[in-house]
Amino acid sequence: MTAPKANNDPFFALKYIAYYRTGLPKDMEELDRETLISFAKWQICKVRNVLWNDPVWDSYTEEEILIEFFAIKFDENEELRKEFGTLGMGPSKADLDWFDSMEASELTKKQDTIKEEDSAPIEFEDEYK
Repeated sequence: MTAPKANNDPFFALKYIAYYRTGLPKDMEELDRETLISFAKWQICKVRNVLWNDPVWDSYTEEEILIEFFAIKFDENEELRKEFGTLGMGPSKADLDWFDSMEASELTKKQDTIKEEDSAPIEFEDEYK
């Protein structure tokens, strides 16, 4: 059986959408964000048994779709997971120092606010009606 031509197949447009939903372009320079999100969503649909138009997708951001997709890929492929793990990721010493200084600064601000609130005179009415 030969592949149907576009002008003879009444479902060609639908097949075209499905074809590109299930794969990435061969030339990765043509890969745009929308295509990647669409591909990732389809992969999640397959693995999680979720339909494309399921309302669950309304609560996902594009970033969450990609995170879910990459998490599935890392679960499925231990070699990919190990390879990614060797990239030396994680916060640098400078990052950790910055977070520590920000935490100390915020704690100081909170303590100062508490002291100000504690030292403020308490106002109350001593007349009873």
